[in-house]
Amino acid sequence: MKLIFAFLSVCLFAVCCTKTPPSKLIISPNNIGLESVGTPITVELKSNVAWKVSSGVPDWLIVEPTSGVGDELIRIVGVPNTSRYPRSSNVIFVCTDRGSDLTASVRVSQPTVVFDLNVTNVLLDDVGNEVTVHLNSDAEWFIDDAPDWALVAPALGSGNSTIVLSAYSNNRKTERSGSITFRYFDSSTSLSITQKGNINNNLPPDKPELIFPLNNSIDISTFPLFEWSCSDPDGDSLSFTVCISRDGIDFEEYGPYYNTQVSLDVALDVSSLYYYKIKADDGDNGVTYSDTYCFTTYYMSVYADGEIVTYMKSNKPKPVVLVFTGDGYVKQDCNPGGLFEQNVIEGIEALFGVEPYKSYRDYFSVYIVFAHSFESGVTQVEKNIYRQTAFGSSFEGNDTNTHMSTNTDKAFAYALKVPEMAAYGIDNTCIFMIVNQDRYAGTCWMWTSGRSVAICPVSRRGGIYDFANIVLHEGGGHGFGRLADEYVNKNSRIPDSEIQQNRFNQNNGMYLNVDFIDDPKKILWSHFIGLQGYNRVDVFEGAAYYSLGAWRAEETNCMINNIEYYSAACRELIVKRILMIADERYDFEKFVGMDWVKTPGAVVELQTKSFDSQTFIPLATPKILPMP
Repeated sequence: MKLIFAFLSVCLFAVCCTKTPPSKLIISPNNIGLESVGTPITVELKSNVAWKVSSGVPDWLIVEPTSGVGDELIRIVGVPNTSRYPRSSNVIFVCTDRGSDLTASVRVSQPTVVFDLNVTNVLLDDVGNEVTVHLNSDAEWFIDDAPDWALVAPALGSGNSTIVLSAYSNNRKTERSGSITFRYFDSSTSLSITQKGNINNNLPPDKPELIFPLNNSIDISTFPLFEWSCSDPDGDSLSFTVCISRDGIDFEEYGPYYNTQVSLDVALDVSSLYYYKIKADDGDNGVTYSDTYCFTTYYMSVYADGEIVTYMKSNKPKPVVLVFTGDGYVKQDCNPGGLFEQNVIEGIEALFGVEPYKSYRDYFSVYIVFAHSFESGVTQVEKNIYRQTAFGSSFEGNDTNTHMSTNTDKAFAYALKVPEMAAYGIDNTCIFMIVNQDRYAGTCWMWTSGRSVAICPVSRRGGIYDFANIVLHEGGGHGFGRLADEYVNKNSRIPDSEIQQNRFNQNNGMYLNVDFIDDPKKILWSHFIGLQGYNRVDVFEGAAYYSLGAWRAEETNCMINNIEYYSAACRELIVKRILMIADERYDFEKFVGMDWVKTPGAVVELQTKSFDSQTFIPLATPKILPMP
């Protein structure tokens, strides 16, 4: 018994003397790098306690298992890193025993997936020659999209690859292009592919489809608006010829034209049968004719007061609407092809013969509204000549005072007879008031809301004092373009009060072709200075009537002396307003691409050289009124 007691005592002593080992939580290794594609890596966790993965593991990491007791092999997997940057995070393990703050962590890093093509675009010849592209990648990939004429081999792969691109023969004259999309994981990369056309395979234009006048139509204007649609399978730029005949056999040709909507500048006979067809020419020996239609011009001898004639109509969803009406034209002047119609067409074609109106012609719908005056000509106050006219237009000064007035409320009322005006708003238009008087003058009445009336007498004085030049300055410049005068008639510095007034006008979208600072980096047209092709643009002092303190973009311009040329700054402002009304986004690079005429023509240069600022008679200062 004593022996048993002694044995138990020894055992109890041994048990009481054994110490509990310390808690441990160790990760090895504690810094790992995953591959970009996220291949799993195993780390060893040594522990004698219960543990778990702390919250805060990023969503691009998967850790298994996330909890346990004792030693464990931990599997860490990464989601493929298709972002632009490498990434890293700590995975923290914590002891879950009560009262313990034991932790261990492993630092996980992952580079980005490698996917690089040695080229970004490929050019193939018309027969589809093979081109090799080298792909440097550590990912699996496949071709997600490609043009149906392009051939790609292989179409899928893994890692670095050599890819052969080719194409079916391009039997068209024009090149074709598209994109090849490589997909890897949830990302993609595109390669541009272009194939040349076969220049020997020209296809003629499609057959023009006649829209107006319709076949066998009657009561057509003697200045008819011809309209058709036509395209070219090769994408060539087309020119068109309007072919007119009285017998359907012998045709007289008018053109070439570059729009699919044309009004001839010659009057057809009243109450007469005509045949017409359209010839389309791609400039590469490809010619196609439309069917031949016939129409009969109207038999009436005079347009009614308030009657509307469509001169040209835009196919744009939101066209720019211009209205031409006249004052001082008696009823007999309003016959088809008569004096009023001739003068108006002369003014319209003068406007659309100058850039940028010429290149953006298809944005405009132009309407002629007839108005009968009781007497011919208009009032000339200083000469004590008074006329009863439809709009009461008058010359308010002497031969050196070019100010004019008209009944603008009535002008707007006549403009509102145009159906499109109600839809697109009179604040987006300019009314050209053509005045039947051979005298140099002109004034534009402008409202801050955007509407305007440009008074343009039919001056036959010639040169920069001619009717066409008045239309360009008053209507194309002030009225629609919202441009300021750039001529100088005061040899002094512009007062601060006038600078403030001009700033107010600029805040209302007007007069942005002049500025009152001379810093070429900050001036309103700074983006043109130094640009290739725009060597005329700089900082020229003298504008807005004053020789000092006001600057303009070019040495010469329509807004100085009525020449048939708008400066680059003015052209851009006109185009911006066209696109604003058409609800299209303005893009400077696109503007430059369509800005064909960057210098005045030879005739304009000659007019500029003979220009004498001391004897020049400028057109009147615009009258700016608050929003009606």
